Amino acid sequence: MYREILYVGQDSDLFTLLRQALPEVQLAFATNGTKAQLRSKVFHAYIIDYALSDGQGSDVCWRLRKTDPAVPILFSGVSSDAERESALNAGATAFLQHPFHAPTLRHTLCLLLDLAELQSKQAHIETLRAIDDELRERAAEAMARTERAKSIALQAIEQAARLKGLARYMARGGSRAYFEAEWASSFSRACEYYESILQPTNSRQDPGGSK
Repeated sequence: MYREILYVGQDSDLFTLLRQALPEVQLAFATNGTKAQLRSKVFHAYIIDYALSDGQGSDVCWRLRKTDPAVPILFSGVSSDAERESALNAGATAFLQHPFHAPTLRHTLCLLLDLAELQSKQAHIETLRAIDDELRERAAEAMARTERAKSIALQAIEQAARLKGLARYMARGGSRAYFEAEWASSFSRACEYYESILQPTNSRQDPGGSK
């Protein structure tokens, strides 16, 4: 996998050693925090000298952490517990200790890069799972709304059939008073069901009363 690392500092020996230890990695160089901040590229890892010509490496680290909380950030040149604590508070991932050794540098950086890649993939998987859960929930809601609409439509059809039956009853000379009472009730119920179907989903309410 293609990877890029930015070294922020002025230790040319460390930069040379990094090139030797990680020949497959593209290394970039910024001599101070200001130049590092001017770079718009996002790197896979950062190595920062604690003491920079224009400030402290912890300030650079803090700015990087605001945009990327997971990227590996290693510090070099930390000489006291206070500096170590300051770097950790800013978001340091690990520390490089003098004297530097190419095998140790390679092992440390490759381990941190692999871990960061794994965490990124895990975060991506969690995002996909959340999207999948949401889509499943929406599909279930849509199915429920469809079943409800079908139920209401069937009830409306039943009322329409009842109206037709009442019309035939009246045509055969049935009681007008009975016809008018039952017709009004069935017609009102049918209208309620049809209106319920036409209403927006979030404002629908089940028609009250019995058939």
